[in-house]
Amino acid sequence: MRPVGDEGFNIGARPSGEASEADAAEHVRGIFDSIAPSYDGLNHLLSMGLDRRWWSRAAKSFREVLERPEALVLDVCCGTGDMTAALLKQRPAGAEPVTGLDFSAEMLGRA
Repeated sequence: MRPVGDEGFNIGARPSGEASEADAAEHVRGIFDSIAPSYDGLNHLLSMGLDRRWWSRAAKSFREVLERPEALVLDVCCGTGDMTAALLKQRPAGAEPVTGLDFSAEMLGRA
């Protein structure tokens, strides 16, 4: 990371070798796009299946909001949508859907 501005702290992050933050973002997006096909399988394998329980527990912690049919729910950096799906399971029938947002098109395609 590099210092930016007179404040003396880092704003953003840029791997060495990247010409700009936009180039760095494209690099990171490319990494996530490339691992999308194996991302869920590796998560399940490496966590010995516990990741599914983690998603469920995390979603249940938002139950009070999720049970309100009019609540608008946004899963930022949703990846392949595991958390999005867990949140959706906590929504009542007929409620507004859960929206997932990610900058990797391949991850969103999996979601």
